[in-house]
Amino acid sequence: MKLILLTDRYSPEARAAAYLCCELSEGLARRGHDVTVLTRYPTKFVPGDNLRPPHGVEVQHGVKVVRVASLFSGSWPVLRGLDQVVISIRFAFHLLRSRRPDAVLVSSPPLPLTLAAIIKKKLHGTPYVIHLHDLYPQTAIDLGMLRNRWVIGLMRWVERVAYLNSGRIIAAAPATLDVLKGYPGLAAGHATFVDNFVNLSHCGGTDCGSAFRERLKIGKEFVILYAGLMGHAQDVGVILECARRCANRPDWRFVLAGDGARSEEVRLAAGALPNVQFVGCLPNDQYFAALQACDVALVTLDPALKVPSIPGKVPTIMASGKPFVAVVPVGNDTRKIAVRSGGGIIVNAGNSGELAEALGLLYSDPDLRKAMGAKGREFAEEHCSLEAALVTFERELERLTEEKFPASATAGARL
Repeated sequence: MKLILLTDRYSPEARAAAYLCCELSEGLARRGHDVTVLTRYPTKFVPGDNLRPPHGVEVQHGVKVVRVASLFSGSWPVLRGLDQVVISIRFAFHLLRSRRPDAVLVSSPPLPLTLAAIIKKKLHGTPYVIHLHDLYPQTAIDLGMLRNRWVIGLMRWVERVAYLNSGRIIAAAPATLDVLKGYPGLAAGHATFVDNFVNLSHCGGTDCGSAFRERLKIGKEFVILYAGLMGHAQDVGVILECARRCANRPDWRFVLAGDGARSEEVRLAAGALPNVQFVGCLPNDQYFAALQACDVALVTLDPALKVPSIPGKVPTIMASGKPFVAVVPVGNDTRKIAVRSGGGIIVNAGNSGELAEALGLLYSDPDLRKAMGAKGREFAEEHCSLEAALVTFERELERLTEEKFPASATAGARL
């Protein structure tokens, strides 16, 4: 099957979305599919300038990667939105010039990327699938980033057109699937659910945690790791407040890895806290090493966020055999993952006191940490493996192309 994947984040960017898209595309290529990725040239979230990819076209592990230049690199929401539209138009030009693929796979957000797939469908009849990680524009509305009623109306229209023209929608959170089942105009069975996935071979195995601790000059301290985006949706402030509360615990170390729109603000807010250490963006191998080095990992979301989306880092934490504390709003599906897996503790969003209590519990009970980590790993193996996700993606893509091309006309020509 010839596939084109549209994403604004791809390797070597240190983002969960980039990791997921990279693993998905390379996994499909290993299974014999002709995969091309259209993505933007990375301007940030790259751990070291020496890791920046070449401009233009390259081949990574059997996947053809085409990168286009972005318009803006700032974090102002208006410019970001305009940049996403421009990127989508550039994607559309590449799509229209390409040999007709069997299907287009769109990683969303950002929602405007679907415009390129819609144009391809309308002009060439190519069906597309949306891999839906977050509900937009609702996320931007919850966070107060989108307030103008005309812009909200326009984005609602883009959302509706994107969903109703898609051949399939694959949701990454159970409650998102529930929202889609009730979405006006979507037929039954149009949406399906696939857990956020992880390449299990990347987690565990050779222990790199000791080397990571040594590099950061960490001895036997209790290491609390936050690794991920420091943006508007992630409440890193609650971690800093917890660190202040726990300043009397000299053997606790809060390690913050990542970058984002609010990273500089977070660094300034941390001030001279002696128990907080920033390490910047980490390449994937160092990210997995950081997980092995920590005692507990954190997942935090802004209290205002009402959408159910599960951060992409959650299955990776579990697959690494580490317990996690989820500081997330009521209604977020990360809470369900923590309960179902037994690998996490739930804390109310924004509550640094509850976070300190949860960390204190895990600190005082190494056996509990070990048991929770084992349960998380078991859950990841059963529900979050890359190979299981690839089977579902293949199945949905097969069904989509079979609906477009009847079996009598395609026997032996596709999967």
